[in-house]
Amino acid sequence: MFVAVEFWLIQRAPKQPPTLTAYANGKSIEVEPTRYCSIKLENCQDRRQAILLVPRGDVLQVSLPAEIADAPWNLVLEYITRDGVIYHEQVQHFSGPRMASFTIPTKDQLVLIELQQPSALIDESGLPYARAYWSLRTL
Repeated sequence: MFVAVEFWLIQRAPKQPPTLTAYANGKSIEVEPTRYCSIKLENCQDRRQAILLVPRGDVLQVSLPAEIADAPWNLVLEYITRDGVIYHEQVQHFSGPRMASFTIPTKDQLVLIELQQPSALIDESGLPYARAYWSLRTL
């Protein structure tokens, strides 16, 4: 199975790093990958983290191009409560039916989202290292 996933990821790798689109509070931005490497974690490119302010109680809408939506990915969300407690949520998406856009409600203050794509390299616990991630600071 691992070899099949690696082959699929290599075949689908775009020539230029894909961007995602984030929309909140009447503003839309293109988010470039903060880190983007080959499937085997070579030829890495680093960029600055994107920023889009999302007021407490508003929603963040995220649109993904096919290069991201059709592949496995992991989404990490960081929130802070009114009492100053920081917590994280994680959403995993495996390849399959396309999930090209989603909305993140923000009951608490959303601080950060990070969308991660797996690499072909596995850590000692059996989980893939991230080959790319798109990081968006929202506070």
